[in-house]
Amino acid sequence: MKTRSSSNALTMALIVLFGVALACLLCGCASGGLHDKSASDTKWSLFQSTSGAFAVLMPGNPKETVTDQPTSNAPPTKLHQFIVASDSSTEFGVFYNDFSTSLPYLHLVGTKWFFDTTQEDVVRRSNGRVISSNDMTFHNYPARNFRFEDTDNRLSYDMRIIVVHHRQYQLIVVSEIGTDVSKDKEIFFNSLILNSW
Repeated sequence: MKTRSSSNALTMALIVLFGVALACLLCGCASGGLHDKSASDTKWSLFQSTSGAFAVLMPGNPKETVTDQPTSNAPPTKLHQFIVASDSSTEFGVFYNDFSTSLPYLHLVGTKWFFDTTQEDVVRRSNGRVISSNDMTFHNYPARNFRFEDTDNRLSYDMRIIVVHHRQYQLIVVSEIGTDVSKDKEIFFNSLILNSW
């Protein structure tokens, strides 16, 4: 069973990973037993963010946290975060930010370079290893799914990054290594609805 401190570690990992991914572009550059959630007994609720222009199924009702992410070559970026723990071994997060139009590399947001650089930096900073990665489109917007593991902390990360014009969305599932979250991940990732685009 996860303790409060390990829950905080998962939450902090979500926040740090998003910050790392964001910083990567802006700067130009808990252990548990085996869990089987493949039959998903998670209780899902529709969560909507009017300001974020999205709706998604989540296992609870998150509160929005907004932080300013400093940048070296553009104004600070507001990072919007929504995190929910579904049980003692899994957390779900939706993050979004709008890139400043003064960003020197704005034309590269959503390109293969953007996704490669973001993925490499996130994995490197977590001392992780990539398990899988694939580019895709999500409702005609460029996206990438990737999965990696941080064996030092026994955590597995499933991420979907979607770029919609100058906005970046990230859906993240963090779980203890050995927890099968494949069904919940698919429900969560595929339930995202983008409004007003």
